Amino acid sequence: MSSSPAPASPSATTAARSGLPTLLRTYLPGVALAVGVGAASAIVSRWTPGLSPLIWAILIGGLLANTLRLPAVLQPGITFSAKQVLRLAVGLLGIRLSLGQVMDVGAVGIGVVLFAVVATFFFTTWIGKRLGLSRTLSTVLAAGTSICGASAIVAVAGVTDAKEEETAIGVGAITLFGTLVMFVFPFVGQLLGLSPEAFGLWAGAAIHEVAQVIAAGFAFDAASSTGSSIELATVVKLGRVLMLAPVAVVLAHTHRASRAAGAAKVSPIPWFVALFIATMLLRSTGVLPMEVVDQAIRFDGILLAVSMAGLGLDLRWAKVKAAGVAPLYAVLLGTLFIGLSTLALVTLLT
Repeated sequence: MSSSPAPASPSATTAARSGLPTLLRTYLPGVALAVGVGAASAIVSRWTPGLSPLIWAILIGGLLANTLRLPAVLQPGITFSAKQVLRLAVGLLGIRLSLGQVMDVGAVGIGVVLFAVVATFFFTTWIGKRLGLSRTLSTVLAAGTSICGASAIVAVAGVTDAKEEETAIGVGAITLFGTLVMFVFPFVGQLLGLSPEAFGLWAGAAIHEVAQVIAAGFAFDAASSTGSSIELATVVKLGRVLMLAPVAVVLAHTHRASRAAGAAKVSPIPWFVALFIATMLLRSTGVLPMEVVDQAIRFDGILLAVSMAGLGLDLRWAKVKAAGVAPLYAVLLGTLFIGLSTLALVTLLT
């Protein structure tokens, strides 16, 4: 006589049933606000052809964050939009590219990326020491400026045993100047008459955050009728992101106090970079009908607007103020260095 399966315990059943509603209650309010801001940005951008919805999403989100007391219940969803939705959107950007376009970056793009990362890292570290900053703070500022902004700061803080306040200072400083150059670069690119290819190479090599590179590229393309820079800018920027793993491994060995902990925290390749490569390769095979590709690009545009709104809603003046003066000087000089030196290099090579 066979025995019937033992029924699931009440606690397990309750947990399974309550898991999804709990997640919805946690993230839905903030995500809904980010979606609303993204929708508003799309409407406003229709009256401002020179400013893309992504720029407006950050501006509207930042305005709300710094003029209203947003309820704490919104924060998890805002953070989710600014980080996870953004990474998914970046990963799906690969659908815009074919392998042939990526190969067009060539030796020039690789050379510019290597120069941007290595030269800026050592320059910013040197400036930080001259300004009297600690070794760890100088290192995290250099990583954020040379590689990929706040995500590099957080990753490198884990392998250098940086203090929590040093990490917060770094994120505040890199957010300030990354946001500024995001607005300045498209204007300078138009003023100098850069081609979409030259601007894409420059923006990808010099702007701090992936999101800021995307926003600057869209803004430049909106004011230009000669082509698109966003694809090349994204590829070059992701090339810098890929430098995070080897740099972090080196730092884990040079900052011996946290070598073991750092090795456990560094991922060989971020998942959104892997997704970007996978979607790019899928597009390159030619198996996807162009209708599907177009729909995927539109969906990715929605995700980008929502993620930019999340970044804006999380951009508070208190974070910037907490950075202090000396770290701001270090990131300012590092930002000027990477911006001017890569502009000169791109102009010379292209």
